[in-house]
Formats: sequence, structure tokens, C-alpha cells
Amino acid sequence: MTIPKRAADYKTQTYWNSRFQTEDSYEWMGSFDAFAADLCSLLEPEFSILVLGCGSSSLSYDLYQRGYHKVTSIDFSDVAIDNMKRRYASVPCLKWVLGDVRELPQIFECDQFDVVVDKGTFESLIADEGDPWNPSDTTKKDVDLMLSGIQRILRPKGFYFHISFIQPFFRSRYLRKLKEEKNENPYGLDLISIHSIPVGLGYYMYTMSKMDRQCWTQPSNA
Repeated sequence: MTIPKRAADYKTQTYWNSRFQTEDSYEWMGSFDAFAADLCSLLEPEFSILVLGCGSSSLSYDLYQRGYHKVTSIDFSDVAIDNMKRRYASVPCLKWVLGDVRELPQIFECDQFDVVVDKGTFESLIADEGDPWNPSDTTKKDVDLMLSGIQRILRPKGFYFHISFIQPFFRSRYLRKLKEEKNENPYGLDLISIHSIPVGLGYYMYTMSKMDRQCWTQPSNA
């Protein structure tokens, strides 16, 4: 595994393309088995699932093996997408899409997915946030674009599973209070549970559900 010289490199295609040239497989935030029971307890076999920032993870295939055959995976690294297409060529129902998680509404249809799974991609997006008490404007914009996009492509009452090593106090500031006004939920993603994942130093799975409303327009501060 190649460690970037700067945290900001985690946000660049150049870094990931270079890394995926030699990396066969890597699991951020532990393996699927560490959180599968909690995640699968809310899923139905017919659900349409989107995996964000698939990289070299086996997560998409792990979901397939559990009986979920409508799995689409997206990554902005063309090397990663090409690698995954070759690796799982024998599983044609797995779909691999080249694209940026900040441009989801331009890639997918409104209300297209029942489930969105993010295992570490959000961490890359905020790698250069600076002061966690006062993130940079660029970080705020990137988060706005990603979360507003997730809200649009999720069906009403669909689930967003967000797996992170960041403790709830700091992560909830992004997931629930992206605007300055207190108690505002601008994207209609209701945080319904936080599960601790006792692997390594410990991780968390934040489970959110899209409120039962029609697709919203992107917030003006995005």
C-alpha cells in the first residue's frame, strides 16, 4: 500500500490510479463480516444497491454472495474500475461505473437506488478539511455535493450506510448540520442509528434513511 505524501492526495485521481496499478485488494474500515449483520438486517434481496468509491474492495462481491444481485459500484479511478471489471467478469450482474461521488445526480437517475453504502470514501473527501471544528470551504462544498447527490438518487425511505472511524460528535456535524442554522436537516437524511464496529481501533456505522419526500433541489450553499 502506497501512503500519500500529503493528506490532500487522497482526493486525487492521480494518487488512486497509481496505487491501483499494483494494489490487488484492500479493505478500509475492516471486512464486510464486521458489519454485515447490522447492514443486512435492513435489506431485501431485490434492493438496488450503490457502493461508493469501490476501489479494490471486495464489498460489492460480498454483497452479491449474500444474495444481493442488483449492485452497482462507482469510483473515479479508471484503473480501479477496469481492474474490478476484469476481476468479476464472471459475475455480469455486478455493474462498475466510472464517476465522481460529487456528481451523482449527473450519473444516476433520481430515486434510482434503495441503498447507498459508503465505506471510507467520505474520509478521502474530507482528507484536507483542516480544523475539524471549522472545516475548509472546499471540504464543506464537497460534502454538500456528495450528500445532496445521495439524497437525490436514493428512493424515499431508502438507506444510506456510512462507515467511518470518526467518532459520532464530529461526524454528526457533517451528516446532520451541514448548514449554519441549528437543527436543520437540509438533505432529508434522517440519522436513525449508530453502531460501533469493534475492529482494530474501532469504527462506526451510521445508518440513515431518506425522508419520504420527492427529490429536493440542491441546497444553495453547495
